[in-house]
Amino acid sequence: MTVTHAQIEALAPDQASNKNAMTIFNKTPWEVYRSDRALWSAIKGSGSRPYLCAMDISSIAFKCSCPSRKFPCKHGLALGFYLAHHTIEQIAAAEEPEWVKEWIDKRSAKAAAPKAPPKTQEQIEQKSLSRWESLQSDIEYIELFLSDAMKGGILEFANKDAAYWQNHAKAMVDKKIAGLNRYFNALASIDYGAATHREQILGVLTSLHLIVRAARSHDKISDEVRGELEQILGWNRTRQELLADTGAKMSEDRWHVVSIRYDELDNLTSRRVYLYGVESGSWALILDFSYNGIFEKLYMEGECFKAKLLYFGSLQPRAIVKVKGEKCAPDDVLNPLPDLTLAQERFNNARDTFPLLYEELAFVAELRVVQSGHSYLLVDTAGRYVPIESFGDEKYLKLLILTRGERFDGFVVKSAEGYRLLAIHYDQRTLSL
Repeated sequence: MTVTHAQIEALAPDQASNKNAMTIFNKTPWEVYRSDRALWSAIKGSGSRPYLCAMDISSIAFKCSCPSRKFPCKHGLALGFYLAHHTIEQIAAAEEPEWVKEWIDKRSAKAAAPKAPPKTQEQIEQKSLSRWESLQSDIEYIELFLSDAMKGGILEFANKDAAYWQNHAKAMVDKKIAGLNRYFNALASIDYGAATHREQILGVLTSLHLIVRAARSHDKISDEVRGELEQILGWNRTRQELLADTGAKMSEDRWHVVSIRYDELDNLTSRRVYLYGVESGSWALILDFSYNGIFEKLYMEGECFKAKLLYFGSLQPRAIVKVKGEKCAPDDVLNPLPDLTLAQERFNNARDTFPLLYEELAFVAELRVVQSGHSYLLVDTAGRYVPIESFGDEKYLKLLILTRGERFDGFVVKSAEGYRLLAIHYDQRTLSL
């Protein structure tokens, strides 16, 4: 097969990965082997043992023993660059080592496995109805917990051990409302010696109370709010269910990849891809998971592509890509909101609609970050400002270097924790922070 350097570059999660991969490619004393299915090599890293890196040459996928949370990692990209600069015939053929054989066999078996027939619209609606009927008895558990908390007083929470909260969290999984275990985990992680611990407890209990009230009235709330509540409860619809839903909202646009975030828990990796619609000004969030660190679709920050998206039908803009088309060049002007006032109005309206909304997004023009003591503020051209969460000296220095201290258009996230600067658009480039 023929693979070009540009094709491998397009697979990188960000430009830094491409740069680091090129350094590895140029400095590595390569010993690469191949089979009919794969390419593999040992690549020296910072540790004493080299990283074992492999590439599926039939579908261009990578596996590496390094601890990076980026996919593909810089070692996989470097191996891809090696293939791009050599022909298959130039690479020594060898028998696949066991770790390569096992990985390729699993991929082949998954690709060959028969696909389950798609569910009908009637089956989807019946599944949703059954869940809501079952939920009415399940949430009695939450109501009893809240009642006991009020009777015993929240001061007793400090005396509860870890097993107490773990048992409550496990009960949420057993009752098939696993999304609620995060609230009990939050109660377990509170620093009960902190001055603000009472406010933190009341915040969690208030959220649980609102969930119970909404669940009891699920037949009286809007479809979007009910869809958001389903997400909170942990009732995630599958891709197949969404594709079969004839009433699902679809949006066709040129989508700009704003930011890609990875989180790893045990062997499960989650990926959040934030997309901004060039023509519509709307948002989309692609949330997917992988147990082996390999995702079916690859995205690169700053790229733009044509696509049809299907939305899950909640207040969050979570969606799947139904049809991904060709790459395209985004417009020089992406039509941001003029100031933070309009962004704040959007955030407030979303919160008024559903107080438990996890996050809302906005694209705002002509922003600047200024330092105020140990904090950082996001400031618009009218002098309005908001504090930025999770923003330290390192990010501030990076921002100054990228923008030369000038104003930039910012992709801003508002959540219960406050404002966060997700990425910037400067000099016709989108750069994640």
